[in-house]
Amino acid sequence: MPEIINTKIVGVSKSNEHGRSRQEIIEDDLSDGDDLSLVREPENRYDKNAIAVYPGLHFDETDTDDRIGYLSGELAEKLAPKLDSGQYIECSILNITGGDEGKTLGVNIVLTVFSPEESRELFDRVKKDNSRDLNEKNKIYDFSIQQADEGNPKSGIGKLLKMFWDWYWHGIMQHGSSKARIFTILITLWLLSLLCSLPSALFPPAVSTQAEVPQVNIQTAVAIESARVSTEISAKATQTQAALVTPAP
Repeated sequence: MPEIINTKIVGVSKSNEHGRSRQEIIEDDLSDGDDLSLVREPENRYDKNAIAVYPGLHFDETDTDDRIGYLSGELAEKLAPKLDSGQYIECSILNITGGDEGKTLGVNIVLTVFSPEESRELFDRVKKDNSRDLNEKNKIYDFSIQQADEGNPKSGIGKLLKMFWDWYWHGIMQHGSSKARIFTILITLWLLSLLCSLPSALFPPAVSTQAEVPQVNIQTAVAIESARVSTEISAKATQTQAALVTPAP
């Protein structure tokens, strides 16, 4: 079972090297239950076992301006070898004290000291979880790339349109010179005219191969037929009259 140690941070009333007050950090940045980081300082000129305390779980070694304070010398002497050997020690804020009527703020903390075996199991579990998360992210990323490049051609068109828009609007219309904007507008209008004429060029109207049938006016056709019939009737009447006038032999 992990060892539980309740203690407090020392040196909370001092300021850090760059001048930020630790009291200010405690008041502005910390709350009950927050996680903290323990950082060894073997090169500390006052105590080779020094263990500094920082807010959060992700300590940036280039920024020492957020140091809250230290573990006490007696406790640091006990825990420094454990940290140096790779044991994991969890640290969180139990409660923040003081602050009323100008009293100095204090920070009570709880330390959870894991054994070497527990620390290895914990690190292995974290490594596996991180590896699993990374693999899942890689799978999603690979699928997205494959879908964009192969499975979904529309996405390629979308990328080209986005690139064109970024160049046209952000690169020219917003940050380009007046001449560049006018030239770009003229080119755009020319391209639009080409796009409008493209369908007719690709799909010309079909030409009929059948001979055109002349359209005859109906009234003209009726008049012609009536004249023909009248001519036939007149001819028959003339023949009949001639037969009646001619004497028998």
